[in-house]
Amino acid sequence: MNQQVFDLPRSNRLWFAVKTQPRREQLAKLHLERQGYLTFLPRMRTPAARRLSKGDYLTPFFPSYLFVNLDVEQDAWRPINSTIGVLQIVKFGISPTPLPRGLVEELQLASDECGVLGFRDDLKRGDTVTLVGGAFDSLKGIFEAQTDEQRVQVLLTMMSRQVRITVKRSEVMKASK
Repeated sequence: MNQQVFDLPRSNRLWFAVKTQPRREQLAKLHLERQGYLTFLPRMRTPAARRLSKGDYLTPFFPSYLFVNLDVEQDAWRPINSTIGVLQIVKFGISPTPLPRGLVEELQLASDECGVLGFRDDLKRGDTVTLVGGAFDSLKGIFEAQTDEQRVQVLLTMMSRQVRITVKRSEVMKASK
């Protein structure tokens, strides 16, 4: 986990999403950091798909995206768009659009020093959880059960009724109080 983020003043610094070229997230991160930007690239362990490959490898949790911390009124953000590996900073209109406060910080708290997300918090039946990534991103639900090592069941309230879904364990984190 990047400790620098916790030392930042609480001024106008916010996190912004940066769209990268496909499979160039690490390259974009390297070049942004060389320019002095504070970045965060959450990653996850993915099992090797081939029989001959052993172990896991690291993949971006949000493919083709990483996060950069800026004060858009003080920092020069336009050079981000011409950085190697970057397509553009995400914006609606003419200014970059900040991410909700606390989102990236929650991901950082759930990550190790290399940015690898490790949602290994002990979940018990009835715990409130937040879904991260996938089709149900940011929804809250109730943890039901672990179906196997990789998947869990969560109850979501959708259209006035409870729906049981099965998702990857890596997409579920215990909701902060």
